[in-house]
Amino acid sequence: ELFQEQGNYPKALEKLNKALDMKKNYKATYIEKFDQYHFQIQMIDESISVSYLYKGKLFYDWGKYDLALEQFNKSLELCEQIKYSLGKAKALLKLGDVYLEKDSVEIAKINFHKAYDLNVATGNLPGKAESLSRLGDLFMQIGDTEKAMNYYNRSLSIFEKTGLQKGIAETCLKIGGIYASEEKYGKAISKFEKSVNIAEPIKLTKCLMNANKGLSDIYSAIGLTNKAFDYYKKYIAARDTLFTLESNRQIANLEAINRAEKKESEVKVLLSENRLKEYKLNRSRYMLISVGGLTILLVILAVLYFRQEKLKLSQQNIMLEQQLLRTQMNPHFIFNALTNIQSFIYQKDSKTAASFLAVFAGLMRNILECSKENYIPLEKEITTITNYMKLQKLRLGKKLEYSIKIDDSINTDEYQIPPMLAQPFLENAIEHGIIHKEGTGCIDVNFSLSDNGYILFEITDDGVGRERSYEIEKNKDKVHVSMATAITRDRLLIINKKLKKKISLSIIDLKNENGQPTGTKVCFEIPKIYS
Repeated sequence: ELFQEQGNYPKALEKLNKALDMKKNYKATYIEKFDQYHFQIQMIDESISVSYLYKGKLFYDWGKYDLALEQFNKSLELCEQIKYSLGKAKALLKLGDVYLEKDSVEIAKINFHKAYDLNVATGNLPGKAESLSRLGDLFMQIGDTEKAMNYYNRSLSIFEKTGLQKGIAETCLKIGGIYASEEKYGKAISKFEKSVNIAEPIKLTKCLMNANKGLSDIYSAIGLTNKAFDYYKKYIAARDTLFTLESNRQIANLEAINRAEKKESEVKVLLSENRLKEYKLNRSRYMLISVGGLTILLVILAVLYFRQEKLKLSQQNIMLEQQLLRTQMNPHFIFNALTNIQSFIYQKDSKTAASFLAVFAGLMRNILECSKENYIPLEKEITTITNYMKLQKLRLGKKLEYSIKIDDSINTDEYQIPPMLAQPFLENAIEHGIIHKEGTGCIDVNFSLSDNGYILFEITDDGVGRERSYEIEKNKDKVHVSMATAITRDRLLIINKKLKKKISLSIIDLKNENGQPTGTKVCFEIPKIYS
């Protein structure tokens, strides 16, 4: 430990390793001698934990924090195992130091407080002072100099009471640093000089180096350049002693030793370098074959899965199209339309009868043709809607008015949409909204383009609304369930699975300011992807 404080790391390492080997040999001897865990083995384990601690300190001073953590954790585990509170407190302190260096402030704080509590519980004054000093370091790091100064002063008071020179020198150095940052140069000089006077005779090289640097900076700040230069030379001399070429070479040797220790167990198993290479080669070959086989299997499973899903979706779509075709034309509507056409024939209005018969035939042809397609031109859907509404107008007369508007910005031949979207909702609007309304009802069909390029397809009626329609039909015991609407929703779910941009459908119950129903609005948003 003394060699380490003086910066003679090679000598410190030599002594540490020698001591650790001796302790392990002593422990082996006593284990053979006693049948059970003996107090002398306990003493040796305590001493081994100290060696791990000092080895961790060595790594810490060299900035090898991961290696330091490994040694400190070994010390802590052994201390917990043998219930060695003093050693446990020291290991916790050093773990806190490492975590503080790695900016893990909260973990460091937990370790420092655990160490402080242990030292208080065991009455260990030097340990208590060290814990307070480390907490001061923590608050310095997060910029709370007031709390840091409080902890440093409490620590210094205990160190002076116990006469521990190293602790006094290091704590004076820290307090001097705070005074210097606050430009309280007189107080800072006093603390730095006290640190130098203690550190120099006992060769605390690192402490001496930092104290001389602090004095040099202060005298430079107040304009006493000669004194500043004298202390700066002392700082350089201490720094050169601490960081010698020999210690740098030893760092490389030490890292090599630790790498070798980690590989030792692997070398024992594999016996030789050639066997190791052969083992790795075989393992890589088997791994490659396994990964290749697994990849091929996964590809085959994926192809089968997606093929099955595609067939399933196609089958569902065909079933829905068949269901939609069956529900597309209400039998009463067809009967009424033909009856109205027949009435024109009876009235010998052959021109009107022929006209509406042509409309009816065109509507039937469009529905049959469209049911086979995934997408149709927008123009074709508009033709189907127009023919359907003409026949409904023929059927209902003055009871129904309608309008179909297409925004000028829409090229109806260019855009395509899924077929037969409108008719189920037009039928609902008439059968559940307009029919139950007193007087004339109106349906507006609008096609426009939104700002994001979607086609907005809206069907608005001024009927009695869905809630009122349900109440009327409930009282008449003939509540109608719209299968076509449900089927349309299912169709959209299947279509949307294949698309990045989705078709949306919303049905809005329109109400006036008094909350009374004034109709229903159906909105489709169809992405321009179909163009």
